Amino acid sequence: MSGEAYAELLRRKKSGLRLISLLAPARSSSTALERALSGSPDIQLQVNDPFAIYDEAAREEKTYEYILSRLDEHDGTVTALVKNVADYIPPGDAWARWRDLCDRHIFLIRNPLLTMHSLFKMMVRHGDAGELDSFARDTGYADGKALQQALADGNDFSRQGEVYRMLFTRDQKIHRDPVMQIPVLLQMTEQVAVDAGYAGLDALAQSIGDKNWEASKTRLAKSDADLRGFDKVLVRIFACRITGWEALYQHFVNTPYAIVMDSTMFRSMPEDAMRSLSHDLGIRYADSMQAWDGASGKSFTTDYDGDVPYYDRIVKSQRVDPPTEKPVPLDAFPPQFRHHLAGRGGCFDIYLRMMGQIDPVFAASFALTGELQTTDPVFAAAFSTVFNRPAEAPDPAFADVADIIKQLV
Repeated sequence: MSGEAYAELLRRKKSGLRLISLLAPARSSSTALERALSGSPDIQLQVNDPFAIYDEAAREEKTYEYILSRLDEHDGTVTALVKNVADYIPPGDAWARWRDLCDRHIFLIRNPLLTMHSLFKMMVRHGDAGELDSFARDTGYADGKALQQALADGNDFSRQGEVYRMLFTRDQKIHRDPVMQIPVLLQMTEQVAVDAGYAGLDALAQSIGDKNWEASKTRLAKSDADLRGFDKVLVRIFACRITGWEALYQHFVNTPYAIVMDSTMFRSMPEDAMRSLSHDLGIRYADSMQAWDGASGKSFTTDYDGDVPYYDRIVKSQRVDPPTEKPVPLDAFPPQFRHHLAGRGGCFDIYLRMMGQIDPVFAASFALTGELQTTDPVFAAAFSTVFNRPAEAPDPAFADVADIIKQLV
């Protein structure tokens, strides 16, 4: 699919329009990085999560129309920073079109235990307590409100796998449309099929009457593809896709010259991080990229200001805040999600692969302080393993994750 708005953006690109893409998994401090980068004097416009606005099959073209409407607010040649959460953009052709529109691509990563912890809290906190009533009775709570309060205030989600499977699959209508279903099936890995209960991709194909997975892929590539028989894998895909990690990696491996930044590193050393990114992006560094007091004359908007509570902090903030969030142990998450977090091809595997692509000069300058190792021993274990740097022994509560990190690397 490519329409008039996409064609117009391509035309403007040839005439000097420069789009810089920032992509991240959910809850990774991506809006903070967006705000920091927009402080460069060379960026005239920032657009926040445009692919999240339209939840329908025509999402892609409507997103391009929206970006054009924002560009029309500015005269002359524009450099625009566009931030998106990874799971909203289908892989395959849709990503290729977006990739080719953009001049540079930044991929932001963060300790998956932190992104998942924040996501698990956010999803239940802003949900409807009434829809949790049946789950509450099954796990000893009086009603959905009591369960919602316990999950929003606590740090143990281990018994509520079905709650989160429901929460993570209920919202996006596009998950039920072939425009998203077919591309994610075509990009599916062997491990996803195993997670859904099959011996592998060929076993999945044979269960629906195809000779092997290649035959299924050929059939899926047709415009009138029959999706019957894929229910189990689609449930698995969309229960995990909202975390953003699998989508992020699908896009990353199909993007030459991708730039990778880590949230903890960026927030620990904002000036060094911004200077590194400015160099890689070909934009000027300014102090307003790490402290924003309004002196630059720019306004920052999420397009959801006042409507979505989890944007309030960054909209009201004045600077890049240091990382103070502490992870929770792996066993705090439901068994249904632990393999997605820690298995081969899962969140940590992706995190480590992408961390290894961070600019080596910036990585060499990064100070792995004792305070940071105490606050986030999981990040410390990942960083020290990937870059062969000494680190303190991890907190015993995270020894299992430290061992997983060593095995994955």
